[in-house]
Amino acid sequence: MRQGNNKNRRHRNNNNNNNNNRRPNPRQNYDSNGPGVRIRGTASQIYDKYVSLARDASSSADWILAENLLQHAEHYGRIVAADQEARDRRKQQQEEARAARAAERAANAEAAEAEEDAEDADVEEDEEEGEAEVVVESAKEAANDASNEDNADEAEVEVADNSKNAAAE
Repeated sequence: MRQGNNKNRRHRNNNNNNNNNRRPNPRQNYDSNGPGVRIRGTASQIYDKYVSLARDASSSADWILAENLLQHAEHYGRIVAADQEARDRRKQQQEEARAARAAERAANAEAAEAEEDAEDADVEEDEEEGEAEVVVESAKEAANDASNEDNADEAEVEVADNSKNAAAE
């Protein structure tokens, strides 16, 4: 392999995890080596401790140490603020996702209800068509019955006429 061609070379643990997408952990413990003091704890605990040490230093008239401690406190205060901002952003995204799911569920429920109403309307139309068909068929049967009765009456009249003619002969 030629030197200078290291771009395509395979490295151990090359999983592209360069911690760019790492979220701050509010429970992460830090070790801080401040001026003359070593403090351990979460970012908010370290912030509070530096602020109280700065207050003590300013009350003892050591302004330089107080300013130095306040600078250390500001660093951890920024970590706490970044963590709070990330938490707020995640919470807002979760609420938006929850609202989107609720809106989707409502839309699905409305669509299902509209589909059910359409099916009910189709069933009612089918029932009405069925009733209309029954009415039409019964009218046809009645007409057939009437025409059959007319035919039967005509047949009876014809039979009666034939019997009269036969009796007259």
